[in-house]
Amino acid sequence: VCHRLALACADASKELSYIKKVEGLLLQVWKFYEYSPKKTATFAIVQGQLLNLLPKEQLSEAKKHMKKAKKAVASCWLSFDVSVGAMIQEFIAHLQTFEFFKEEDATACGLLTQTRCHKFIGATYILKEVLAPLAVLSKTLQQGELSFADLPPAVSYCLAKLDDVLKRKDVILATLSDDLAENGKFGLAGIQITEASTTVLGGLLTTYVAKLRENISARFPSLPLVQAFSIFDLQRLPAKEATDFKTWGEPCSHTCRSLWCHRYVDVEALKSEWEHFKFVAQDLKTECPMTTTPQPGNTPTEWLLTNLCGISSFRAMFPNLMKLATVAETL
Repeated sequence: VCHRLALACADASKELSYIKKVEGLLLQVWKFYEYSPKKTATFAIVQGQLLNLLPKEQLSEAKKHMKKAKKAVASCWLSFDVSVGAMIQEFIAHLQTFEFFKEEDATACGLLTQTRCHKFIGATYILKEVLAPLAVLSKTLQQGELSFADLPPAVSYCLAKLDDVLKRKDVILATLSDDLAENGKFGLAGIQITEASTTVLGGLLTTYVAKLRENISARFPSLPLVQAFSIFDLQRLPAKEATDFKTWGEPCSHTCRSLWCHRYVDVEALKSEWEHFKFVAQDLKTECPMTTTPQPGNTPTEWLLTNLCGISSFRAMFPNLMKLATVAETL
């Protein structure tokens, strides 16, 4: 989901086509090593040589990162955000490996040309910043993590963090410039920084964040309605004996009726069905294994929605509520 959110706006915008190109280059880098044990071994040797240049106090931490990078090179295609982080962490090692093979390998020559530039490494810095909040939102949307009550805060958090990235634009670009300086951590790359390339990166960051915000807002146009679907969360359902059981879910039920459902369901019938369904849900809660023992890939909400939409008798008993359940299951 994080990957789709990050690239959806790039597909539709010529201004952001370079973001899509960076993804393609990262995939090329992975394939460059995946299909050649020789290149993977050379990459590891280069990493070791670079470690010898570090002060002793930095060796321990650097070796941990090197181990992770080796695993990244040898494993299957990683998630977009992990791949971006791995490229930044081992940027110099990749460049030197490409340099080593450039005379005999056209792919290495092409990767060296396209990655050893201010725009490429700058784009990865931008992606690193925006993918972090997107990953949080992605986790909320993943199967086995679904929580309608938690989705609106997650969307709000993501949008706020994207705004923060925009506010820190100058700091991000300044950090990149420091890292690319002669004495910086990427000084060995010999990449020239120009005012024009810095301006391009600044425009890329601004446009990308704006398009991401637009895309996320379009995907979640009615957060109060989405949050109202939390009435299907069995874990939040109080016991029948609890003082708040009688009124539980009323605000959510009211939101469903007022914001959307009057166009598709019988509003008064929905209210009556909800009052009845609470008692049925309490019995279903005792049958749901996830309410006592969490299971990967599923939640009590998902379990309830699957069961509701799959039992024909419920459609006869709660026709209006089942329409809501069907919509909620597709989100």
